[in-house]
Amino acid sequence: MIAIRCYTCNKPLAMHWNAFDTREERHLTAREALDQQGLTRMCCRTAFVTYTNPTHDYLPYSNEDVSLDAVGTVLFRRVNAERTVACYTTTHPLTVEHTVPPDAMEVEDRGDVGRHA
Repeated sequence: MIAIRCYTCNKPLAMHWNAFDTREERHLTAREALDQQGLTRMCCRTAFVTYTNPTHDYLPYSNEDVSLDAVGTVLFRRVNAERTVACYTTTHPLTVEHTVPPDAMEVEDRGDVGRHA
């Protein structure tokens, strides 16, 4: 996810990334690879030399729920698709609760609700 353009001079950079990324296979230094691509400005060269791929940092983390301690504290990473809805009736004083299955939950378009005039 290299920058599309240089943040300083606005020169297009993304088209040069593949040639720079394969420099090790071609036995080139970073300086030689950037010279071959015609990137002579220091701002553009800095964008390539200082780039790090952040996706490798996130690979060890999974989407599974994690138990945090021996007491039983759990970090839930998945969203529970069920919810409990209270149903009140006028004929019966008690509150009846039932679980709504995920496929029965529909979002109703309420038009202008929440919009400011």
